[in-house]
Amino acid sequence: MSKIGEIMKEESQKSSQLEELLKLPRFAAETLRKIAVSGLAIFVALLALYTSSFGQPNYLFYRSLILSVILIIAFIQYPMIKRAGRKIMAVTRIIDLFLILAVVAIQTYVLVDFNQFAFRQGSPTMTDTVLGAIYILLVLEATRRTVGYIMFFLAAFFIGQLLISDKLFWIFYGPPMKLSGVVDFVWMRDEGLYSTPIMSVFTYVIPFLIFASFLVRSGAGKFFIDLAVSVTGRLVGGPAKAAIISSAMMGTVSGSAVGNVVGTGTFTIPLMKRTGYEPKFAGAVEAVASTGGQIMPPVMGAAAFILAQNLQMPYGELIMYAAIPALLYYVALYFSVHLEAKRAGLRSLKKGEVPRTLPILLNRGYLLIPLFVIIGILLSGFSTIKAALYATLCLIPLTFLRKETRLNPVKFLSALEDAIRDLVPIAVACAAAGLIIAGVNISGVGLQFAYMVTDISQGILWLTLILVMITAVILGFGLPTTAVYVTVAVLMAPALQEMGVSPLQAHMFAFYYGVIAAITPPVALASFAAAGIAKTDPMKTGYTAFRIGLSGFIIPFMFVYGPELLLQGELLDVALAFVSACIGLYVLSASTIGYVWNHRIGYLERVLFFIASLLMIYPGLISDLIGFAMAIALVVAGAMIRKQPLRRSKGADPVDT
Repeated sequence: MSKIGEIMKEESQKSSQLEELLKLPRFAAETLRKIAVSGLAIFVALLALYTSSFGQPNYLFYRSLILSVILIIAFIQYPMIKRAGRKIMAVTRIIDLFLILAVVAIQTYVLVDFNQFAFRQGSPTMTDTVLGAIYILLVLEATRRTVGYIMFFLAAFFIGQLLISDKLFWIFYGPPMKLSGVVDFVWMRDEGLYSTPIMSVFTYVIPFLIFASFLVRSGAGKFFIDLAVSVTGRLVGGPAKAAIISSAMMGTVSGSAVGNVVGTGTFTIPLMKRTGYEPKFAGAVEAVASTGGQIMPPVMGAAAFILAQNLQMPYGELIMYAAIPALLYYVALYFSVHLEAKRAGLRSLKKGEVPRTLPILLNRGYLLIPLFVIIGILLSGFSTIKAALYATLCLIPLTFLRKETRLNPVKFLSALEDAIRDLVPIAVACAAAGLIIAGVNISGVGLQFAYMVTDISQGILWLTLILVMITAVILGFGLPTTAVYVTVAVLMAPALQEMGVSPLQAHMFAFYYGVIAAITPPVALASFAAAGIAKTDPMKTGYTAFRIGLSGFIIPFMFVYGPELLLQGELLDVALAFVSACIGLYVLSASTIGYVWNHRIGYLERVLFFIASLLMIYPGLISDLIGFAMAIALVVAGAMIRKQPLRRSKGADPVDT
């Protein structure tokens, strides 16, 4: 062996000595980590199902226990450094082990003499202060790993400024707090780490995630896709429309944009590509459609449960208010996809490629029963927890009706594990959001920020709405929907309410744009996930998704100016507002896509169509009539100029709808 070879061998042996400190071969350590994550995840899922059935113990006992288990999973599953040499990775695994032991030790300290610990609220001991401060740092580190640096810095700043506020300036200046006071407020009460965001996740979101996981494991995703293809396959842009409908159906139970992309996109994106769609377009359609799942009742995203708690209303009532905006989102997307398909001359599926609807419903339609159970229970006024629990108990026996949907023990445990693994970044983000809420509320920064926004906008509502939208979209570059909503709701919803916007409208506005951020470049997580499946450039997919979903960006402005779209008004007014909004969204889609009826339109026409759409979107009969007349005049004038009023686009399908 050469001298160089001997040196390399010696260095290789040195770099592995740190791993030997763990007393486990690499493959054994990896196996142990997987077993630990699976076991802990299944434990959390079973505990959540138990408490859903028989009630929760003391809030601090339950939430602190679950959060500590989530932190342990995060430190196991998410490495401190993603890419490094063997020696550095070995060091980080040892650090991870110490972090896990710290979590276990602190949680044991809390639970061993829990009654005394809870009794010390308001007067923490030195030990409480030190351990609480360490626990907060552990949450911040888990946030950095699972959510990213933006949420990490936001949480660290808002909780840290309480300690040094006398040395800060602007709206952050004020009297500082002692560390013991911060720890007491944040760690020992339900006003910080264990406040509304984490409470909503551990109480309401986990049962629904478990239900959605069982539904996915039973093959519901394939059922939704087949059903959507059977309905839309022969229409213009049929595969893309199938992606919209299947993602909307999947969104009724998943509540996750990226999860929805993975669940349905693996089928719909290849189908679109096979029928002539560009990969970036196929990925973009799936990304936009899947993103809407977070606002699609009955099971919306995790942020929706926090929204319901903030508004102090039953979740079943919230989904009724959210129904029309969610429907309008998919209506706008449907129009955009239809016009894009016409503009590009995309073909539909051939008759032999489209399955029949009736056999699909007869063979697998029973998978829809749990959805009706959820809707029925929620609308009947029963608790959200019971809705998820009963739907799960209804689904499990239904899966045994057919061999391909049957849940064997492995699938059963995997469903439980999948639900909690998906929960980890959400739960950590909510814990970090609790730190932000605590910092904002204690210091009074939220109220001062609201006054500042009001001053900047000079009391002009539309300008304030634009500021809130920009803030939400920018935050969405690096934060999940839940974190965006909580941050914007705390900082900017009060400014909207100062201008007379109702709490429902203000919080729905913040929530909606928190969702939209998933398709907004430069960091569009849903678009990036879809691009991976489509095997295309993520940024191009993101910008295409942004263009396709652009008409959906106007919907929050619609329900702020027209509360009828949130069911705030008489039934006739609600119906008229909905019809007007649909027509306005069609005209807006024509403007953004550059196509109407059966011909392309130029930039001047697009601007005029945009103005017409705004007139119809703005509430009021006169503005609706003016906008509608303007749009009709533009369509007729364009057709007369081109002298081809009924000519079909190249490649269009006979079924043109």
